[in-house]
Amino acid sequence: MQKTYYYTCLYCHIEYKPTKRGKQKYCSTSCRVAHFNAKKKLEQLQNTTNIPKEILPQTQKDLPKVNIPDITNAALGVTGALLLKGLFTPKNQKTVTKQDLEDFKANYAGGRFRLVLNCPPNELGQIAYFDLEKNEVIFSYQKLA
Repeated sequence: MQKTYYYTCLYCHIEYKPTKRGKQKYCSTSCRVAHFNAKKKLEQLQNTTNIPKEILPQTQKDLPKVNIPDITNAALGVTGALLLKGLFTPKNQKTVTKQDLEDFKANYAGGRFRLVLNCPPNELGQIAYFDLEKNEVIFSYQKLA
């Protein structure tokens, strides 16, 4: 006749008959999960308590060291590369600046004013022009370029 062995649950401390391999530590899955969560909470509380810094072991993280000569060398390298690029790039392949766009706008097809061809002169005999800067139609006796 076999003896029946009873174990004590590590969480709720109730005696139980093991059903899995005889190496069972908890009476049920809910006790096993509850014990794990309680243990995890206890570890978190121990880690968050105020322990003096002298007691804690000093851990040094491997942080990259940045110093002034490195920054200076990087800045000089970038500046040199940009200067060489500017010297050896043909003018027709350089990027367009805002000033280039303004110059093109001012010089293209007569400058700021455009003659409105589909608008007849008004009752005073003034001719209609479109102002590109103000985006409006104006009338003038003079020929505007």
